[in-house]
Amino acid sequence: MILYWIIFLSIIAYAWWYDCKKAIIVWLPAQVLFNAMVALKFSPPALTIHIAVNFLLPVIFMLRGLGKNPQRFNKSPFFFEPVLIAYIFSYLLSMIVSRVTFGAYVNSMLKFFVTNFVMLYFFQKCINDKKDIELFTKTCVVIAFMIVSLGLYETIFKDNPILDYVYNTCPDPLSPDNRDKMYYRPPSAGHYSSMRYGLARAYSFFGIHIAFGLMCAYLSYFLGVMYRERTTFVKPKHLYWALMLSIVGTFLCNSKAPLVALVCFLFAIFTRKQIFNKKVFMFLVAGILALIFLAPGYVDNFISLFDKNLAEEGGGSSVEGRKVQFAVAARLFAESPIIGNGLGALGYFHKTGESAGLLGAESVWMQFGVERGLVGLVVYVYFYIYIYMRQRYIPNKILVPFIIGSIVYETATGIGNIAMYGGIIIVLRQYYKIKMQERNEARISDISPQ
Repeated sequence: MILYWIIFLSIIAYAWWYDCKKAIIVWLPAQVLFNAMVALKFSPPALTIHIAVNFLLPVIFMLRGLGKNPQRFNKSPFFFEPVLIAYIFSYLLSMIVSRVTFGAYVNSMLKFFVTNFVMLYFFQKCINDKKDIELFTKTCVVIAFMIVSLGLYETIFKDNPILDYVYNTCPDPLSPDNRDKMYYRPPSAGHYSSMRYGLARAYSFFGIHIAFGLMCAYLSYFLGVMYRERTTFVKPKHLYWALMLSIVGTFLCNSKAPLVALVCFLFAIFTRKQIFNKKVFMFLVAGILALIFLAPGYVDNFISLFDKNLAEEGGGSSVEGRKVQFAVAARLFAESPIIGNGLGALGYFHKTGESAGLLGAESVWMQFGVERGLVGLVVYVYFYIYIYMRQRYIPNKILVPFIIGSIVYETATGIGNIAMYGGIIIVLRQYYKIKMQERNEARISDISPQ
């Protein structure tokens, strides 16, 4: 725990005494290195590094950030403001019928909004010029190397020294308050628990393997767009290898949903002509054949969708299993269809046994429908419609595959990483805005009299 305090105090000290702006830009992607078991305080209510830093950085920004040089910051209105208002409205409505205590509801609500929308507000303030975009891109490259390197080590050696340390430093990792914060179990606990169809399900730094896969998919998208744009923020070879590693990392999590999202994201990185090029097509066929012969267990991930017995063997989802889940979710949704049953209702129904068959409710439509009702589902859809309709700078050929991939992932698994998703949108909007301004300035200078 002493190490966690050193890391936390170092981040806060850097933000307070040196540069709060750089701290926020680096922290947004870097926070994925600290899962919910990395805590400064373990006894309930636990205080994780993730929560502590996300609460303190905005305070430091307001006290120290703008004072030094206001011109360094972005003065544009907060892009996600209408979405934020819609989310607040939905959460307040569902509070009326919440199945959890008022204090627990407010605590969860504060954590959600601070770690997502509040951080995105201050992050947008910090993304102002090319140097800021360069810092974010370099941070993403470093994060890609870190998380995928650890994922590769875990896949090869069936052990994860970082998560071993996290597990062993928690006073009671299997208590009801802690066991669902990190699903990884080290070999020292009796066995390596991260296997599926004979292959490892790499966790890297994350509390669950699918979060690792999603982050790799997000990084593949962002780094791929930067590589496509031939940016000079990072050396091309570093950007290329970080992109390749991120794609590999999506496979290492050994889960279907991040991989399907990645396939959608690739249409933003490559043109249709490039994707369906004869050489690329032959390479993909060769890759699929190699996967079938060298790692046949990986293919079982997809076969299990239609094979109930195989799905049960691997602990994965199947079409039949999802039908049962949606039927249970529909019944719980019907109890309060307009405003939902309140934040935390899924946990409440699980304890009372009313959600038998729902399992983890692995779909955003189940989660939002049961807890926040029709209003919550409308707000969820509005989130993506707003991004598509209101942003003015990101080309549709770049944006649409990202939106589709994210919706597909969340339909299959549940709500994604809103902070990282939103951060990428903010950075790309500013990047293409600056690019458009430079192009307009160049055009004006060309036609102006000499």
